[in-house]
Amino acid sequence: MRRYFADKTGLRLLRLGVILLTAVLMLLSVRLFATVPSFLQPLLLLFLILGICFAGILLPLYFRNAAYFVSPSCIVKQSGVFFLRKQTMRLDAVQYTTAVIGPFSKSSGLNLLILNALGGRMFLFFLSRRDMDEILRLLREQSIQEERSDV
Repeated sequence: MRRYFADKTGLRLLRLGVILLTAVLMLLSVRLFATVPSFLQPLLLLFLILGICFAGILLPLYFRNAAYFVSPSCIVKQSGVFFLRKQTMRLDAVQYTTAVIGPFSKSSGLNLLILNALGGRMFLFFLSRRDMDEILRLLREQSIQEERSDV
């Protein structure tokens, strides 16, 4: 059984995005509510706390718990922040896959693999390009083996 984990460079990019978004929201708040200091200070504090919690606690917890296991018969996705959630999909149930490749995919880790089956989907988030290509290769090999066994 092969194990794959969420790419940590995706975590760094998302953290940077959250920090930039927090800074922009704080600057806009200062510009819009400069005349109301009793409202401005709690709003700035709220944005700061939300940005720190999201970038410093929630995102690292998600990335630490995100793991994908591929065996010859099934794929298991484990994810979650406070509660772990496991999803299992048999490889012979996969009808087609969709690979969403982000900008600068080899260095960013912002890749997504969608496995579509009868009645369901499984999303594999933040895979490195190498891991995504390897999972797709394993799925192709599995489908070729199934076709040969059917004949």
